[in-house]
Amino acid sequence: MEKLEDLPVRDNAEMSPEENKLMETYFGASGSSTEKSHTWSDSAKTTGYAVVLFVALANPWIDSLLSRLPYVGDSSLNIFVTKSVAFMFIFFILYKFLI
Repeated sequence: MEKLEDLPVRDNAEMSPEENKLMETYFGASGSSTEKSHTWSDSAKTTGYAVVLFVALANPWIDSLLSRLPYVGDSSLNIFVTKSVAFMFIFFILYKFLI
């Protein structure tokens, strides 16, 4: 912590030409990240997919299907873990390719 306190404080907020060039090299001309910007519609779509997927996995009929899988059985904990893993995996696939 002593070394952090020894650093000089920058009073000016302007970047030098070298800093600007470095920012353009690594972050593009605007200084922003290369990832796409997210809007409210993207957030609403993501939330909609998550809610539909959660409701689909929360229904009791899926328990009978999951209990037929090997190593799951009728244990509530095993079914819960299987549903959680299925939710994360399916949501990741949806997020990666559809959203």
